[in-house]
Amino acid sequence: MIDRNSVPKAKRIAQVACSILWCLFVAGTSFGFAALKPVLVSEGVYRERCTPDEVEHNVHICRNQELALNMMFTIAAVVTNISALVVGSALDIYGPRFCGVLGSFLVAAACLVLRGAASNTLFDGYVIGYAMLALAGPFTFISSFHLSNAFPQSSGLILALLTGAFDSSSAVFLFYRLAYQSSGGTFSLYKFFTLFLAVPIFIFVIQVTIMPKESYASPSSPTPEKIRRMSYAALPDSVIQTESYRSRHASFVDSTGAAGPSFLGDSAIDDVEEQEPTEHSPLVRTNTNLLVHSETIEEATIASKIDNNEVSHDKPGSIGKHAGVWGVLHGQSAASQLKTPWFWFMALFTTIQMLRINYFVASVLSQYTYLLGGYEKAVQLNKFFDVALPLGGLISIPFIGLALDNLSTFGVLSVLLGVSTTFGVLGMIPNSFLAGALNISLLVVYRPFYYTSVSDYAAKVFGFETFGRIYGVIICIAGVLNVLQAQLDATTHNVFAGNPTPVNIMLVSITIVIGISFLTYVKVQVKRIQRKSLEQEAQVAPVLNTP
Repeated sequence: MIDRNSVPKAKRIAQVACSILWCLFVAGTSFGFAALKPVLVSEGVYRERCTPDEVEHNVHICRNQELALNMMFTIAAVVTNISALVVGSALDIYGPRFCGVLGSFLVAAACLVLRGAASNTLFDGYVIGYAMLALAGPFTFISSFHLSNAFPQSSGLILALLTGAFDSSSAVFLFYRLAYQSSGGTFSLYKFFTLFLAVPIFIFVIQVTIMPKESYASPSSPTPEKIRRMSYAALPDSVIQTESYRSRHASFVDSTGAAGPSFLGDSAIDDVEEQEPTEHSPLVRTNTNLLVHSETIEEATIASKIDNNEVSHDKPGSIGKHAGVWGVLHGQSAASQLKTPWFWFMALFTTIQMLRINYFVASVLSQYTYLLGGYEKAVQLNKFFDVALPLGGLISIPFIGLALDNLSTFGVLSVLLGVSTTFGVLGMIPNSFLAGALNISLLVVYRPFYYTSVSDYAAKVFGFETFGRIYGVIICIAGVLNVLQAQLDATTHNVFAGNPTPVNIMLVSITIVIGISFLTYVKVQVKRIQRKSLEQEAQVAPVLNTP
């Protein structure tokens, strides 16, 4: 782990900026398949799979061709989700630079395979190349998460920018399709992927020059000794020089020397000042001016503070809001963390959200064909969705950053559940184009917010030492269980005659049950953490004898 203070601020800014830039190009490019598909069809990819009759009638895209193209995307999507676990383990063992460099090699290999896929007779270059491009995304994206610790007070914004770049990267193929159409088809796949080789070269150069070999360390919790020193520094000389105080804290006073805060030294003071009170801060956060209490008063009011909700959830620096869940499982092994409700609640919540989002993405046209009672209106909504999906990542960036930097984990999870339920209900309203547009608008903003929140939650609760494995397992579980998406689609068409409402009711109901259970658990645990923090504060606080 690298201490952020050992790296110049300008260099840290450059690291964050470069990671956001390459995430814009490769983090989630494979999810822009809908925009690339018309180009693949125009280039004649898998056209040989059409029957002679289909070719004779000049069918725009034949059945076997479409199935082959869809399989190309399906394999890439599965690879992306399952690879999260592999990437996470590699990140924990070998560090972010190794993952970034490997990601650049995968992007380069994907470009070389895809540019020559048309003439490749040894294997299916389109499937292999696109799968490699999908695999490269997590290596470049997940390995950048630790950069949020380069600027702890803006960690939420950095994660939002990275996730926004991930979502917006699906627009790469949208811009390519527009360029392809503008060129009259001369800007071929070969030319595009040849030009795209500049991206992995950029990633490789930046990785070996300015990016850190190891992850940035999370802000460390202050030790009881440091808290005690902070308390001592806040006391006036008249108090410290009293005989009663010096007799009760003789060893501490003797070790620190003369009265006053000078014993801390500039570096220690800077270290204290640098640890601004946010949920990215240490679990035990103490206001030094509040440490001077009578021993009896301190012990007597701990329970009443919690029971009467006198621990602030609004003021910066309060234990209630910002201590939150930060560090609750830090230092534990990944095996131990995987057994906790903290992990399984988030895994279940992530699974149902990913299933709902992917089900909608895959069937938005057919859903609204039924809900709006016509194909033309559904096509209009589908076009709106094609543009809104990448834009949602960009539009949501400032809101995600503000939410993660200013809300507690409980607050973030509450917003997630509320928004998820809202767009779920909107998606069941028939004969309303406005409801459909609002549904899409909320979903495309919610998607990056949710994925950013998952990584933010994993970092806060589990820590960066096991972050890669824990985050990888969460995404892997959700990805594997997303094979249920095909069954949901089949059920919609075969059982409910194309009506998506029964399936959506089931999905929203499951979301509410899991979400409320999750929130209840977090609320109970936060109260327990608050009580423990106040007890620790009482134990380390110096005591003033009052006359």
